Amino acid sequence: VTGLSGGPNGRAVEADLAAAGLPAALTPIAAESRATLAVSDLGPAPSGTAARRTALFNEPGPMVTGEELGRFLRDYETRLGRAGAVVISGSLPRGVPAAFYAELATLARRRGVPAIVDADGEPLRHAPAGRPSIVKPNAEELARALAAQEDGPRAPGENPAGPRGHGETFAGAEALRRGGAEAVVVSLGAGGLLAVTPEGAWRAAMPYRV
Repeated sequence: VTGLSGGPNGRAVEADLAAAGLPAALTPIAAESRATLAVSDLGPAPSGTAARRTALFNEPGPMVTGEELGRFLRDYETRLGRAGAVVISGSLPRGVPAAFYAELATLARRRGVPAIVDADGEPLRHAPAGRPSIVKPNAEELARALAAQEDGPRAPGENPAGPRGHGETFAGAEALRRGGAEAVVVSLGAGGLLAVTPEGAWRAAMPYRV
């Protein structure tokens, strides 16, 4: 596991990774790593639902300096030599350009290392330029990332070729592929997954609700 680590929150993440037996090599930064606070309702589940409600409060990411970012990139390139694949995921902290995940995917591709990008918003929109092996948004993330693009998803019904009525999502996945991604896998929640690859498009769904 690699990434950026700062302050007590960063040390707590490193301790959790060590306790889980996951090798980690995090690049230190001066600012505090962000935390996410989960608040759960411990009362009875609302009528008609199977689960209690949980609210998530996401802190803004730390400010990362250009020097820190450069140090991380050098560390990342060194570790690529020992990597069989790279998963690039999460939100970007302040000070990091939106095209950063595309840059990481490009570096991996040059080393012959498959890269999987799981991102949202602008980082997702830029990611295909790095020609990653797989881009993996969910349907809402895909819609948000492409909404402002002229080449974004078509209106519902405009692409009847989409698997089993998911024409708009299929069109969005194809837009990411045209942008450079080798394959796009879109999670549809309870609706399963939609995969668009060079070999074709498929939708997979569990036989029961998860």
